Amino acid sequence: MPRQLPANPSLKHLKNQAKDLLKAIRAGDEDATRRLEEQIPPHKHAFRQKNLPVRSTLADAQLVIAREYGFPSWPKLKAYVDAYGLASIASKQKIKTAHWIETRTHYKPFPGSITREYWLRIDPPAQAWKDTYPTEWSYDVQTPRGRFHFASSWDANTHYVDPPLFTREKALLEVLAPLDQPSGEPWQVETVQRDGRSLLCYHRKIFRHRISVHQGKEHIVGTFPIEETIWADPDTRRIVGKETNYFDASTGEVEHSSISEQFTYNVRLPKGVFRLPEEKPMLTSRSQRWKDLSLELQQAIQTIINRSDAGWQKGDFSEFGSVWRFDYAPHLPTKADWQARFAQQAGRWQRWQSECEYAFRQNRIAVSLGRNTFNWGEEHSVWHVIVNLHLVWSEHGDGFQGSEHFFLKRIGRGFRIVHWEFPWEKIKAAHEANRSKADTL
Repeated sequence: MPRQLPANPSLKHLKNQAKDLLKAIRAGDEDATRRLEEQIPPHKHAFRQKNLPVRSTLADAQLVIAREYGFPSWPKLKAYVDAYGLASIASKQKIKTAHWIETRTHYKPFPGSITREYWLRIDPPAQAWKDTYPTEWSYDVQTPRGRFHFASSWDANTHYVDPPLFTREKALLEVLAPLDQPSGEPWQVETVQRDGRSLLCYHRKIFRHRISVHQGKEHIVGTFPIEETIWADPDTRRIVGKETNYFDASTGEVEHSSISEQFTYNVRLPKGVFRLPEEKPMLTSRSQRWKDLSLELQQAIQTIINRSDAGWQKGDFSEFGSVWRFDYAPHLPTKADWQARFAQQAGRWQRWQSECEYAFRQNRIAVSLGRNTFNWGEEHSVWHVIVNLHLVWSEHGDGFQGSEHFFLKRIGRGFRIVHWEFPWEKIKAAHEANRSKADTL
């Protein structure tokens, strides 16, 4: 029979329980050892299974505590306690709705700013946000059933397949300061004066992996630092401001940043803010795997991409341009932009190879403004091909692996490339860093 958590569970208290248990196990206490073996049997413990000497760890003790309370793992127990704490705080403050403004500023490769307006409802949980671009806007709605997306000029709404549930706890995380024992990297907390108010300031620097998917498996292709700062009311714990800076790991420069401000609570939300236009059909978004395309279509697309790769690797702009339709839309890099890139990269690569993973039709050509952010241009029916990039620049096999995106337009009976998204700045930085290292050897 699982143990019962107290009415107001404390993560700090649970951690102390695990530490005390660990001390008892290492001291040879029979009861503590019995509890360990009940929750982690010897045949499931890699070291004890091989009759090797083992020194129990804090993770072992935490797992015992979690399972004794009926949770399969420590992270599951921790998430429950965190959510309980959030719900308790929110019930005392009676948060029903929230509204705020976020400004995203991008410094490279395409400088610019985007304003996003948020509306949040706690119960039942729902969130909506509207992005304002220089020439158009898009709108997203997130409900307990998942996430929807549509833009003003689209012909249909889009429903994402198998989205994660948007729970009340997730909604609260958007507007409440971190708990005293937050998940992940710890926060540094201090009291500061800001805009004439005494506020709690939470700050931390974390590192996130850049993931590439190859043949269905995720690979870490880089790490980048992020600095997060949150300002909150010391009495209610309601957030009054946020700032996040994303850095280029190779240069230490800020790539883009986001600032959230003008937080208001328990405001009357606009009527229908969580609804999608009923007059538009609902489509399901599902990326089509490359292997599911017809062999004829695979060959037509892959041939075009291979010729583009060959011209790029050799520095032959004529071959590269033979499969392109430059200046197809106003917001895309021009032919002159691509010629300038050729001058920067010619002769660097021993191998440049693109392996197609997904291909599907869509009604927008996306130009990246920063990590995970795109500027959608006017409506164009194109094929979006997601590709795994493998490149090598030295005889020792030094190189780069990551994702790239081709946008192809069917013209006549064939295809032409109208846009290509790939991590050019990071490739250049990695190449230069490798060359500098080689020069010092």
